[in-house]
Amino acid sequence: MLLKSALSFFALSLFASSHAIDKRYDESQHSVVLSSANFKESVSSGTWFIKFYSPRCGYSKKLAPIWSALSTDLFENAKKNGIRFGEVDCLANSNVCDDQNVDGYPTLFIYNRGKQIEEYGGANVYDELLSYSNQLATRFK
Repeated sequence: MLLKSALSFFALSLFASSHAIDKRYDESQHSVVLSSANFKESVSSGTWFIKFYSPRCGYSKKLAPIWSALSTDLFENAKKNGIRFGEVDCLANSNVCDDQNVDGYPTLFIYNRGKQIEEYGGANVYDELLSYSNQLATRFK
C-alpha cells in the first residue's frame, strides 16, 4: 500500500512538472497583483501601467475603485495591445516600492520592457486616466 502511494505521488509529480505553467501572474486579472516575488519578471516584457499604493492612505483608497473600473473596462483592448495593468501594495512590498523610488501614494508609473519610462502626472480621475491609458497603445507599439 505504501509503495502504491509513493508510486502514485511520483507519477503525479512527473505529470505536474511536465505541464509547468507560467505562474508570474494570472492572465485573467484585470489589474495584476505584483509583489517582490513576481515584479521584475512580470514587467520585463510588454508595457505596464502600475499603481503603487498604501492600503492605509486616503488617496489610495479613493483611487482604488477608479483603478478597478479602468483596468476592467480596458482589459481586453489593452491586452491585445500588449499593455497590462498592475498594482503593488507598498506596505506588504516595501522593498519593491523602495527600489522603484516610490515616495508617495498613490504613484502611477509606466514600464516598457522592464524599464520605468515615466510617472503619470494627471489627475486620478477616471476620464483622465482613460485618456492616458488609451494613448499608451500608440506610444509603445
